[in-house]
Amino acid sequence: ISLGVSAAGDGRGVIYRIDGITGAPSRFRTLPQAPGAGAELGLGNLDFDCGRDCLFATDLEDGRIYSIKVSTGAISTFDHETGTVESESSSGNGAAIAEGPNPGGISTEPAGFPGNGKVPYAVKVAGDRVYYSVWQAYGSAQTVHSVQIDAGGAFIAGTSRLELSIPYAPNHPYPNANCPIVDISFDDHCCMLLAERSMYDPSSPTAHNSRAWRACFDAASASWSAVRYDIGSQGQGTDWQNSA
Repeated sequence: ISLGVSAAGDGRGVIYRIDGITGAPSRFRTLPQAPGAGAELGLGNLDFDCGRDCLFATDLEDGRIYSIKVSTGAISTFDHETGTVESESSSGNGAAIAEGPNPGGISTEPAGFPGNGKVPYAVKVAGDRVYYSVWQAYGSAQTVHSVQIDAGGAFIAGTSRLELSIPYAPNHPYPNANCPIVDISFDDHCCMLLAERSMYDPSSPTAHNSRAWRACFDAASASWSAVRYDIGSQGQGTDWQNSA
């Protein structure tokens, strides 16, 4: 499953599925993207939960995480900013619960990037929780949160929580370039692997400014402890922090 660009040149919010035998791509689902605003936006990341038969996607335009039941097409969404959980039948694509400018949308929030501190980016399912990063503003710690899902993959209201914060590094070489966490995975020891991406804003990436982390949960303190990997080379403005 891959993010892609449509034949019309506007692939924002489109998820494509690639046939495992022929390699041919086909459109799987189009998630809400308000037309004419935030043209640089799209989806953040994807994760597939085989046990629940659900695809999870973060939407940078409306600040929601989508859980899509592959067998039925039914949608459950979680809004990080408000904590709201909503659902839509297999006949919809999320437009009925999207922001106002989208067809059928009832939200009064304007189209475009919702703003730092409101947007999930990376997403990963582990057990009965969906772990996700939130893109924080320049100069702030980047954060990882989680929210509980049921056996069918639907979000459960009132279950979100902050898991850990990754400290801001004031000596990064580029002013005003923050580093959102854009990928989350788990290793065989159930430790969380985190990768940053160097960004000025949603349409302006950069490089040589990001870090990679491994965070393990300590039962005694009931908290995560993160250790940074040394990646890259010396000679940059910040040594060993050149993962992306």
